[in-house]
Amino acid sequence: DCGDIPWDDNDFKKNRTIIKNFISQVIKNGVVPVVVGGDDSIPIPMIDAMESIGDDFTILQIDAHIDWRETHMGERYGLSSTMRRASEMKHIKKIIQVGARGIGSAHPDDYKDAENWGVKFFNAEKVHLFGTNEILNNIVDKSNVIICIDIDSMDPSITPNTIGRVPGGLTYFQVLSLIKGVASKANIRSIDFVEIMPEVDIDGIGSLTVSRLIATTMGILARQKIK
Repeated sequence: DCGDIPWDDNDFKKNRTIIKNFISQVIKNGVVPVVVGGDDSIPIPMIDAMESIGDDFTILQIDAHIDWRETHMGERYGLSSTMRRASEMKHIKKIIQVGARGIGSAHPDDYKDAENWGVKFFNAEKVHLFGTNEILNNIVDKSNVIICIDIDSMDPSITPNTIGRVPGGLTYFQVLSLIKGVASKANIRSIDFVEIMPEVDIDGIGSLTVSRLIATTMGILARQKIK
């Protein structure tokens, strides 16, 4: 446990630099970073940092929203823009997005831009109907994968501790199946769990779900062998 990263409430650019540098140091030591907390902009510097160890990464985003906004509230590197910023990074070659449903964080043009870029979408309904095999078939064997998990991807009955509660979310075992499936055929090189809001949790249900998922993921990472 590397503890909390220093944070400045008034200097977001500085925060991104701190996160990127911190992650760069972790991966330089051959460790797979597990980033926990913050809003959905936190993965941007984490994804950026991965360029130091390779030039061909796949992102598996598990999220209720697609996060392809150009700007939000005047900020290009803030929440709702994560996957668009990732698509602009040269080392990101493929993006698979899973779990979208309901009113999201993108406009129709944003969705069209994502499709034109080449994103593969698997919405939550499709996962419920057909499972995760088709998603995992889109992960190339021995490829390097960055997993980005917004906990609002899961149903609010098990993760009420988030700002964007939307019915019809993924189950605990569907998300775990994706993580285990990636580790079985490819290399998980970093993973994050964001959009966690302890102050809106109900009876500790969300904290139990997320902490169990993180702990299980750490076990998976400890056993994966880089291919």
